Amino acid sequence: ERQYDGLICSNVLDVVPTETAKAILEGLSRVATPKAILVIGLNYFIPEDVIEAKGIKLENGDCLFIDGVLRMVNRSDEEWKSMFEPYFDVEGLDYFAWPNEKNETRRLFTLRKH
Repeated sequence: ERQYDGLICSNVLDVVPTETAKAILEGLSRVATPKAILVIGLNYFIPEDVIEAKGIKLENGDCLFIDGVLRMVNRSDEEWKSMFEPYFDVEGLDYFAWPNEKNETRRLFTLRKH
């Protein structure tokens, strides 16, 4: 099986069910060389007050469905860090915005394999 010194995973982990996200992280760990760098791009986190104010309905506590399609799993930075922890160290967390977005709330984690 091939291994890689660097991997990028953008807007995948937070739009699939938790068990699938965990399986992806396990797979990334398996194909990453020792000390490999990973860049993980994630959507923004929606705080509880915004969820209430906008009347957003989350299923299973953290899943946002639109027209029956899972569009986002709403996890805080700390919750993501705990999911990465079994395989990777968090070396950085940056925030950014897509073009035409006002606020830099999307997340870019830089991880290193243990």
